[in-house]
Amino acid sequence: MTRGAVTRRRVPRHRAADYWQVSAHLMQSARTLLTLGDKEYGNAIGICIIHAVISANDAVTVHRAELRSSSEQHLDAQRPCYRRSREKCLKLY
Repeated sequence: MTRGAVTRRRVPRHRAADYWQVSAHLMQSARTLLTLGDKEYGNAIGICIIHAVISANDAVTVHRAELRSSSEQHLDAQRPCYRRSREKCLKLY
């Protein structure tokens, strides 16, 4: 994986709530699949949870900086957070 400039997209702050709602819906989907109790849904549950976290991260970064990562690499979304101290970063969440 090449480490270059992280691509970001400017998003109006009022859209943060939309990203948070998507995250909440994905988590609810994961909970629903989990209650069905079928082991065949394991991958779907994992995908829902991963994308819920990505959307929640977008909600935080849009709210704080009006930016969201548009990189193909999921780890790039957390890079701006590392520039701050760990405690400040955790307070964002």
